[in-house]
This record gives sequence, structure tokens and C-alpha cells, in this order.
Amino acid sequence: MTEKLKDSGLKLETVTNEKQALADIITASTEQARIISEKRNREKSKILSLQKSNSYLRNEIRSLRLKLKEKEFFVPDVAESCNDKCDNCKLIKSQILDKENKIAQVEEDIDEIINESIQTKNEDGSYSHKVRLCVMELVGLEVAVEKVSPVIQSVLRHILGKSLDRSDLPNPSTAQAMVDEGHYIAKTFISEKLNKAENWGLGRDGTTRKKQKIVDTSITLDSGDVIEFIKRMQFP
Repeated sequence: MTEKLKDSGLKLETVTNEKQALADIITASTEQARIISEKRNREKSKILSLQKSNSYLRNEIRSLRLKLKEKEFFVPDVAESCNDKCDNCKLIKSQILDKENKIAQVEEDIDEIINESIQTKNEDGSYSHKVRLCVMELVGLEVAVEKVSPVIQSVLRHILGKSLDRSDLPNPSTAQAMVDEGHYIAKTFISEKLNKAENWGLGRDGTTRKKQKIVDTSITLDSGDVIEFIKRMQFP
């Protein structure tokens, strides 16, 4: 009886600990989603403000061009008046140039915000579809799950000149979960294709490389489509 109570107490403690761990994960995910949402809202507000400035400046340029057109077609009766109008035209042209430069700067600021904002997560805190596909493809190219995120950071830094914080990318366990998800999707896809096919053919070819048995398998469906996949087996 005492042993049963002891076992029950241990099980209850385990369940309680697991429940608390789950609650901590939910809290952390909720906070992460809130931070991402606030960051996006700030970026949207800044872009909206810049777009309004852009529109305002373009309206000012339009108005100045109309004034300039009126003055250029104005034929004065007095030479002094003509000189005044010429000076006004120069001033308006200078103002137009200034506004155009400001518009160029505004558009550059908008592009900079958009380009620097690399979104790797959805509003609920989950990783985006593009990140998942990237992880699956890198692992398919034999990049270890522990190195997936550092590889992504390196490519962004050296090829695109951009930086991405480590916290914005999946850790090894999350990357492995994405890979498992990819395996499930692939197996489900193949299963559905085979189920719909009236007949299909199986082809296999193998080789050995660095103590690994590499088996290349292909399935030819009755439609003529070919599904290929590779399996690697490590020798002891």
C-alpha cells in the first residue's frame, strides 16, 4: 500500500512538473508572439508615415510645376517685371529639385525598412513556411540540424549583407522537428500517389561512400511521373 502511494505521488509530481513546463512554454511563446506583433506594428507605422510624406511631397511638386508653367508662359510688359518672374522661376525650380531629392530619400528609407525586416516567424510565433522549407532543403543537402541556423546566418551576411539574430532562427531540436514534419509530408504524398495509381514500377540503385550505403530509389507511376528519394545507412 505504501509503495502504491509512493508511486502515485511520484507520478503526480511528474505530471505536475510536465504541466508547469508546458505552461512555461506557452507563456514564452505568447510573449514572443507579442514582441513580434509590436515590432511589425512599429514597422508598418513607420512605412505608413513615410508613404504619407511621399504623397505630400509629390502634391507639392505638382503644385510648383503648375506655378512654374504659368510664369514661363507669362509675357511681361516691363523688363524689370520680366527679371522678377525669371527669379521666381529659378526659385520654383530650386524648390522642385529639393522636393524631388526628399522624395528619393523617403523612398530609400522605405526600401531600407522593407529590406532589413526579414520576417522568419508568423504572428503566432511559429516559423514561416519559407523557413521550414529552407531547413528541410538544407538538411536534404546533408547540413546537420545543429548547423542549419549558422549556415543561414552566414549566407545572409556574406551574400546579402544582412544580419539575423540567432533567436530569429530555429534551434537544433526545432529544426529536427521540421525535418520530421518534412519526412511525414513526403511519405504521405508518396502514399497518396501510389494509392491513386493503377500500377507503378520500383527501381533501386546503391553505392557505398565513406562507410555509408547510399540507396537511390525511384518510383515510376502510370502517369509517367517519377518520384525519387535517397536513403543513407551508416555502417557500424
